[in-house]
Amino acid sequence: MSLKISIIEQTKKRLVFLLSGVDVSVANSLRRIILAEVQTMAIDLVEFYSNTSTLPDEFIALRLGLIPLTSPVDDSAFLTKEDCTCSGNCPRCTVEFTLDVKATDLPVSVYSTDLQSDDDRVTVAQDDQFPKGILLCKLAEHQELVVRAYAKKGCGKVHAKWNPTSCCVFSYEPEIKLNPAMLDELSESEKHEFIASCPAEVYDESAGLGAVVISDHWNCMYCKECEIKAKEMGKEGMVLITHRTPNVFRFTVEGTGAMAPVDIVRKGIQVMNDKLTYLSRCVNELGQIAPIRDGDELEFL
Repeated sequence: MSLKISIIEQTKKRLVFLLSGVDVSVANSLRRIILAEVQTMAIDLVEFYSNTSTLPDEFIALRLGLIPLTSPVDDSAFLTKEDCTCSGNCPRCTVEFTLDVKATDLPVSVYSTDLQSDDDRVTVAQDDQFPKGILLCKLAEHQELVVRAYAKKGCGKVHAKWNPTSCCVFSYEPEIKLNPAMLDELSESEKHEFIASCPAEVYDESAGLGAVVISDHWNCMYCKECEIKAKEMGKEGMVLITHRTPNVFRFTVEGTGAMAPVDIVRKGIQVMNDKLTYLSRCVNELGQIAPIRDGDELEFL
């Protein structure tokens, strides 16, 4: 079976797709790469010019670092701190943000959207549900907050603030087998009890027939509560939950707003491909130096 990706759901924040034709190790590698090695921009350095709020500088700096920033999909748009030759901050590796909020006669709430960027490619991520953004702090009368923040490129394995996802999980495709003969022996109240035993609402009652049916097998989270309920009713074997196929996985990726979920997955696949290409080249170079035989242990520096 060849590798195949089928998109089930795609929105601005969420991507659900089926990954088939690969081993679980490959699926888990993709998940870990998406979480740890997809590079984004995040605030990494904060300079305080004035902070008369009730929150200390370190607390506000931590909040600023965790604000999702839009990040270019093109990896060449910015360099990492390690790759840049500048002595500190330059347009090739850094985006500068300024925040200047003062409360005069009335208390003022400071939100992430109050941050002003000097580069249109990297700005505070917007959310239609929260148009003002993330609440950073509240200023009482005559208090002020004036800072300058610098966003740099990084990845999740260095710090979680560079992780572009709020959720990245995968699961096996569940197979749920019902025994119709045993189900027919249940009373209406027992059927309702059996349906209600599933916290994921996998089961439902067919309209007009009174039979228990599977509404959506993908909702199953393998808690086995339905099997436990069937055993309590004296109907052990009435339901059986297993893995349908060992090489089909359902991925759910939810973004923080730094990138579209589909771009996050594409970059994750690109990183995985680069790693496999590098590994293949190392093995080929090692094989040219000395023939590789079965059972040989390979060491890479």
